[in-house]
Amino acid sequence: EGQEWPVDGDGRPFDFVAQVDFEHLPALDGFPATGVLQFFTQREDIMGVDFDHPDRSVIRLIWHPNGLPAGGLVPPPPQDEPTGPLTDATRDTGITLVASPAMHQPSFNDFRVEGLIDGLGNRPNFKVIDDWLYDPAHEEPMVHHVGGHPAFTQFDFRRPRHLDDYDRTLLRLTSDDHIFWGDVGEAVFLIRAADLAARDFSRVAFSWDCH
Repeated sequence: EGQEWPVDGDGRPFDFVAQVDFEHLPALDGFPATGVLQFFTQREDIMGVDFDHPDRSVIRLIWHPNGLPAGGLVPPPPQDEPTGPLTDATRDTGITLVASPAMHQPSFNDFRVEGLIDGLGNRPNFKVIDDWLYDPAHEEPMVHHVGGHPAFTQFDFRRPRHLDDYDRTLLRLTSDDHIFWGDVGEAVFLIRAADLAARDFSRVAFSWDCH
């Protein structure tokens, strides 16, 4: 109640994709213990992402430090054709996810992992490492999560001295029966540790990629 639907600079409604109620999440070091964070992306084919500069992607995050007052589910403004990641049914009625604690390891295309194995390709027995990295048995599960490490289908947009201070996963949204990022892709919202500590959600990097 009392909340206006956010619009972009051209007056077009954003697309709602998720909200996180931190009061109902397991405790995460450095993350809020209470409050609700809402995630909106631009309503277009690439959903507002700036692939060259994900820290400039066109998104909107709304932070409610004291949670949300009572209200009702409001369907998003109509559009000519679906362009956001949510399925029609999920967009209209929503879906609730229940969080549970879990360990999540970095993927092989995390820039820090790439830095560790860079230059090893010509060494003896590197194929053993290569086979291990690409073994499906070692793949991290495709799940939605807060915290942990980001996941990428193609490559990590961070590099040493280029957005490498975006070191906290504010939200990862994978693809499932309710949300699709292109061809079974992954989406990440990353934030700097200092901005997270200050509860400043105005400089979040957003990107997604798919097969």
